[in-house]
Amino acid sequence: MDFIKKTFIFVLIILLGISIYNDLTLGNSQENKINRIQQPATDINFTVLQIKVEPGDTVLSIVERINNNRNLEKMDLTQILTDFNTINPSIDPHNLDPHTYYYFPLYNTP
Repeated sequence: MDFIKKTFIFVLIILLGISIYNDLTLGNSQENKINRIQQPATDINFTVLQIKVEPGDTVLSIVERINNNRNLEKMDLTQILTDFNTINPSIDPHNLDPHTYYYFPLYNTP
C-alpha cells in the first residue's frame, strides 16, 4: 500500500511539472486565438465607428447611414458583412441586440 501511495505522488509531481513547463513555454494558446483579429486580404480601406444599435437597425442600414450611401453601390453585401465580422469577431450580424454598441466600417472614399 505504501508503494502505491509513493508511486501516485511521484506521477502527480511529474504531471504537475509538465503542466507548469507547458504553461511557461507555450503560454495560453486559446487566449492568443481570441485576441487576434484577422484582416481580410482586400484593397478596401475603412475606419471603425462605434454605433449604438436601435430597434429595427440592421448592419446594412447602419453602414448606409454612416457612409451617406457613398460608394456602397459598388460594394458587395458579402464584403460589408465580412468587414463587420472582422471588427466584431464573435457577433452574428443577422442578430444585433438593440441598445448595444457595435463597431461598424466607415469606408474611405478614393
